[in-house]
Amino acid sequence: MLKAIVEEFDLTHAAFVGIRVPAQIGHQEPFSYLTYPDEWQNRYLSQGYLRVDPAIHLALNSILPVDWASIHDERPMVSRLFDEASDFGISKTGLTIPIRGFNGETALFTVTGDFTPGEWRDFKKEHLGDLQLLSYYIYQMIARAGRLESGAPRLSPREVECLKWSSAGKTYDDIASILSISRRAVKLYLDTARHKLNCLSITHAVARAISLKIIPPVF
Repeated sequence: MLKAIVEEFDLTHAAFVGIRVPAQIGHQEPFSYLTYPDEWQNRYLSQGYLRVDPAIHLALNSILPVDWASIHDERPMVSRLFDEASDFGISKTGLTIPIRGFNGETALFTVTGDFTPGEWRDFKKEHLGDLQLLSYYIYQMIARAGRLESGAPRLSPREVECLKWSSAGKTYDDIASILSISRRAVKLYLDTARHKLNCLSITHAVARAISLKIIPPVF
């Protein structure tokens, strides 16, 4: 999929890196899927660049994508990191998107490309939303394979209540009246529950919540 994304968006490379995952999964952290050359991956690890990579450290402390053009870190090792990356065909133009999982997981999705400053500005304007959405699709693919998630997703009490009443055939307006909250809040709780359960519709979310014993089969 990473190779398909690179080709579709005319990029040079893409990478998915799991930084924090539950201990019971058994991964050695971090774990990664990369299109970078093997030689660069080996060089990156052997030189300890993970400890100083500013894109990773900024993204781990942000909920917003980190544009490499905004990085101003003059440390010699950081300069060497980017210079050596260029020697291996890794552009200095890149974007790192932080991903937050439902159970506290953290991952990063990175893309790089050969763009002029103007081209990069236009690219981000047109495709940043697409790349953010794709980053979570990749995360969900791995989660469904059981590599990042274990057990049922954690739903809030309100999300569970809304699912329960939805399973009983109640409308948004009905649930809003029963719980003394706004219709908009009901829709928000059901939508977030649907996303946490990785479902395409509220009906699907109700069915999965019942199968996972989050809500009772008859309410």
